[in-house]
Amino acid sequence: MTIPTRVLGLVALVLAIALNARAEVAFPEPGGFMHALYRQDFPANLEAARNGDARAQILVGVAYTIGLDRQDVPIDFPKAAKWIKKAAAQDLAEGLYALGGMYAAGYTVEKSPEKWLELTAEAGEQGFPKAQKELFYAFRDGDERNNIEPDDEKYLYWLRKYAQSGASDGMSELAGKYEHGHIVAKDEKKAFQLMKKAAEMDDLTAQGWLGDYYAQGIGTEKDLVKAYMMYDLGGTGDIEKKEALAEKMTDEQVQEAIARSRRWQEEHNSVRPSYYGLKRQPDGSYR
Repeated sequence: MTIPTRVLGLVALVLAIALNARAEVAFPEPGGFMHALYRQDFPANLEAARNGDARAQILVGVAYTIGLDRQDVPIDFPKAAKWIKKAAAQDLAEGLYALGGMYAAGYTVEKSPEKWLELTAEAGEQGFPKAQKELFYAFRDGDERNNIEPDDEKYLYWLRKYAQSGASDGMSELAGKYEHGHIVAKDEKKAFQLMKKAAEMDDLTAQGWLGDYYAQGIGTEKDLVKAYMMYDLGGTGDIEKKEALAEKMTDEQVQEAIARSRRWQEEHNSVRPSYYGLKRQPDGSYR
């Protein structure tokens, strides 16, 4: 009997929906998992975990791994392994990632670099930023523990995914590749766009680098006022650059840059010491 094409298509669609319903990432935002981990209602999550909630299972599992003093949760490795495995069994990205870490360390399972890579990559493909970051580092620098050699192609693949997740440090690292044409075609405009986006997320390091882009005209028009503003936002690491740049600017330009920096800090509720006119002293204090 020949099955109609429409029926086959419908079956394929239903299967795809079912598979996608299982494969998921609970905390797609960079840093979202750690934020939820430390701010969780552990008793409520433990109850939800017992009822099969994969999101609760991974939060409970990792809580037992590190201990949560404020909620009287002790370190209990057998319980940690139990809940992590349950979350992974439901294809939760965070569960797969944590289970991969268990295989990397040989913790309650036989050590297996192959399983670490398989599980971590699966979590990364599902969109878990922590897995993507671990993989791009592994393929950038090599990972002796997991038998990973540096691999530019795989490094770039995972770096792109990590940057696309909204991670500012991923964006700034990818910007550097485009700026210098390292393992990608040189594209200063794309480098500038990525660095600007990272800086807008209040990443102090990216703000300092964006200051370089404005100061040197990398991927954008040279703008000393914007450069000084970014150096001011970038914190203490850019004091020398800021002072050197000031020598090329008028007093009016410096004051305009400072005013813009202060407005930015007020709008983003993120104040730097310079906002109050404080300068870092040799002893590390600000006066």
